[in-house]
Amino acid sequence: MASEAADLGVADANVWVEITGRFDPDLITARTGIEPHRVQKYGASTRIPGRIASEDRWSLREEVTSGDFGPALLAVIGKLESMGAALKDLNERGARTEVIVEAYVVGRPDSVIPRLYLHAETLRRLAALEVRLAVDISLLEEDDS
Repeated sequence: MASEAADLGVADANVWVEITGRFDPDLITARTGIEPHRVQKYGASTRIPGRIASEDRWSLREEVTSGDFGPALLAVIGKLESMGAALKDLNERGARTEVIVEAYVVGRPDSVIPRLYLHAETLRRLAALEVRLAVDISLLEEDDS
C-alpha cells in the first residue's frame, strides 16, 4: 500500500467486485478483457482446507492508496460499466454482483478510516449496474513488535 495510507494507520484498504453464482469465470475474462484478481470455480477446493466452492466467483480489486476510497471506487465502477452486455447477461442469469468497500484499520489513537463519500452520481451509476454496495471496516489490534 502507498505510504500515505500506511502513515494514516490503515493496514489494508481496497474496493472489491465480487460476482458470484453459477457461470464460467473464464468466459467473463474472455468476454470483457478484464483480468480478475481471483477466480473460484464451482466444485473446486477453496483456500479453506477441506472446503469445496459452492458457487463460481470472479473478483476484481482496486487498492486504496490514500485516505480516500473515491478513486478506487470510481475505477471499479468504470470497469463494471466497461463490461457492458457481459455483466447484464450475468445479472439476467441470476449472478450476484457486489461492490465491497473494505478497510482494516490498526487500533491506535492516530489511525483514521479512509473517507467514503457517496455522491448522487456514484449511487446512480451503481444502481444502473444493478450491483449491491457493502462497507466493511474492521479494527485490528496494534502490533507491538
